[in-house]
Amino acid sequence: MPWSLATAWAIAFGTMAFSTQSRGLWASTSSVMFQAFALIGLVRPWRSRNPRPLRPWLLATFMAWSWFCRATMAVHLIAMGIFVLWRNRRAGLHLAVWGAMWLSAFVLWSHQMYHTWLPPYYSHAMWRTELWGAVLAANLFSPGRGFFIYAPVAVGVVALLVAFRRHLKDRALLGLCAVISLTHVAIVSAYWNWTSGHAFGARFCVELLPWLTLAAVIAIASAQAAVAEKAVTSGRWRVLAIGLAICALAGVAINAPSGFVHESFDWNLMPIDIGTDPLGAVWNWRYPQFLAGTIGWPEPDVLPEWLLDEAVQFGAPGDEKKYLLERWGGADPGQRWAYGPRARMAFSLRQPQALDWTIVAAPYCPHETCDQIYRLTWNGTMLETFHVNSPGGVQHRVTVPANVVAKDNIVAIEVLNPLVPHDINGAEDFRPLGLGVRKMLLVPHVAMAR
Repeated sequence: MPWSLATAWAIAFGTMAFSTQSRGLWASTSSVMFQAFALIGLVRPWRSRNPRPLRPWLLATFMAWSWFCRATMAVHLIAMGIFVLWRNRRAGLHLAVWGAMWLSAFVLWSHQMYHTWLPPYYSHAMWRTELWGAVLAANLFSPGRGFFIYAPVAVGVVALLVAFRRHLKDRALLGLCAVISLTHVAIVSAYWNWTSGHAFGARFCVELLPWLTLAAVIAIASAQAAVAEKAVTSGRWRVLAIGLAICALAGVAINAPSGFVHESFDWNLMPIDIGTDPLGAVWNWRYPQFLAGTIGWPEPDVLPEWLLDEAVQFGAPGDEKKYLLERWGGADPGQRWAYGPRARMAFSLRQPQALDWTIVAAPYCPHETCDQIYRLTWNGTMLETFHVNSPGGVQHRVTVPANVVAKDNIVAIEVLNPLVPHDINGAEDFRPLGLGVRKMLLVPHVAMAR
């Protein structure tokens, strides 16, 4: 029982079940649930202290329902069907009959609803195979979408299976796990939108979690059998168990930011837009998604040049994105939010000199009156602290001394009292809103003659 609870806890909180699956109602949410029920029905006749007969009608129902929710579950269904047919031909034939009944009902419903034998979701898949090898590696090991990164407990499970391979008693089920897992990852790696869009972690691999659970059960049972047979010392088993626990705790730390750190979602857009450069974004070890908001953005090796006397528009459409570092929101129409406690920018100048820095912006004002406090810093030097209490926005100008300006510059807008919409009016918006920046302008400072 303790190992069962530990395994359930590790899968629930140390994998994408804690992040991707718990953040919204995805199609995979239901498909994984039905798949888990199907897997229980598949395993109990062959691996249980109290084995029960296989119920083909129930197994076919759960398998079909999982496919109704998620098209990629077809791989799992076919492999499970072949496995049942191999282990019990009569049960396999019954399973095929029940599966055909559910498939018939589904295609008839689709024809009635969409006038096609399959819904568009099942028939409009677009494949992209020219980068398949690189995408496969990204889906397994990258810090943005890697299965072994967002489910590190899988590393511990594989280590146990290798260490106690001579004591495996469920090789057929383990082979089924391996075939389905590898085929699933291979297929989603050929899909055109293999990154799963603006999501967190390995969302397209959440269907592997029930199989990871089964593999973990087999691995732990094999280890316990080896210890009971005195084929391995209890000390070695203890070391491996501690390693498995460390992997599970690492998974908790990696997946927790999905629900508590808003920057983990903004990571999909900045510093690298996952839609325009997916491989560059997911392989960004300098700023991985699970550390977004915890560490500062790495400064670019070459800073973009900011042209003097030319206003930079913020928001959509704007040209400010190349200058932004961490703590900036997405591009809203006409503005972009600087989040608290500090939003930074980086840029270069052709000639360091004294400047006048003008910011056109508006605070977050949920009521008719507001008072937000901001501090401007340039290369670590505080320039000015100012208040904004006008909902309509202000145009604020500050002089930057020549001894503060450098060729490469890091500037920041510090929000001393950011406001969270959820705390004010209960909205489903947890962003620490500070200053809605609309425009910035840098011009050479001209000293006034006395």
